[in-house]
Amino acid sequence: MIELHVYDKAGNITKTVTGEVVDLKFGQIRDFMALLNAEQIESTWELVETVHRAWDKLVMLLSEAFPEVSYDEWDNVPISELIRALWAVIRESFNSLTAVPKDPT
Repeated sequence: MIELHVYDKAGNITKTVTGEVVDLKFGQIRDFMALLNAEQIESTWELVETVHRAWDKLVMLLSEAFPEVSYDEWDNVPISELIRALWAVIRESFNSLTAVPKDPT
């Protein structure tokens, strides 16, 4: 179970939502692998720029896992919770792949 707190601008929790396992698409995995390719990032500015470019894709993935959270509500989720939730979504999604039969015939 993946939980996420949504806050108001004052920092008060307005709701707690439970996430769902996401059926990751190949394109999503490719995008995140490119994002996580830290060897090519040589400065803090490049890191910020990379995250900025990926923001809509990150929100899209998180919104699949947490459909109760609106696009605007993501702005008030602390980055530490955002990273924790993203990591949990990816981890749980990959864990669900282990249930895929090795020989589908």
